[in-house]
Amino acid sequence: MNYQQVTRATKQKFSNNFSTVRLYVIISSNLSRKPALETLEDVIQGGADAVQLREKTMSDSEFLVMAKEKKDNRTIENPFYSK
Repeated sequence: MNYQQVTRATKQKFSNNFSTVRLYVIISSNLSRKPALETLEDVIQGGADAVQLREKTMSDSEFLVMAKEKKDNRTIENPFYSK
């Protein structure tokens, strides 16, 4: 499967699942009083259906480490990604 096929399949899966989202939260560490991962856990526990991590000042490598840490330690099933 090439890049375009993967991108198309991912967009299709996302759009099918996204139609049921009622609460979409965007998290940015420079707008939050708590660490991003703690805030993320709070919004998931609070009922967020979808969460976007947004970090404009963080390097890509730092961002990926943070996102992977949350994905590896998640406690709630998410239809948009799997281990």
